Amino acid sequence: MMKFNNWDNTFNFIRYSNALSEINDITPKKAKEQFEKTLRKDAETHPECEYYLKNGSWRDSKRPSEQTVSEAIPRIDELKSRQCYYNAQTSLSPRTTYVEGYLIILPQKDEETTISVAHAWLETNEQVIELDPTIEQSNTLYFGVEFANNTIHETLVEKETADPIVTTTV
Repeated sequence: MMKFNNWDNTFNFIRYSNALSEINDITPKKAKEQFEKTLRKDAETHPECEYYLKNGSWRDSKRPSEQTVSEAIPRIDELKSRQCYYNAQTSLSPRTTYVEGYLIILPQKDEETTISVAHAWLETNEQVIELDPTIEQSNTLYFGVEFANNTIHETLVEKETADPIVTTTV
């Protein structure tokens, strides 16, 4: 039976949120620049950051149509809150690609804080399918690394848990 993993993103959440919140009136371009700067600094001591830096890229955060999503992920209504790795790894289909990296949520209206958190999602036609029902996909940026579907399936079978792939391969 598949185990849930409440992988703790607190360290990454605080580190990147603090770095990004220093910027007033943040734009997507400024957020990307600051995020990459922080990731480069952290790559000196954290192998997973170095891996993301070398292999990652900014992703198209425009959501595909509802029809495309429902065709790509038949069990879209069964997703679990705050279980992005589990949702993405167990929802993988031939029409989707697993991507792992960071989600950056830009401030909206009266908010002041930009949030960045380690995250996983699926993509279809190179567009992000957000699988955590607690995340609204507006004002978001995604930076991550694609993994082959067979890598995800092998890891799930071997580990019997939906852990972040980067921390298990780096």
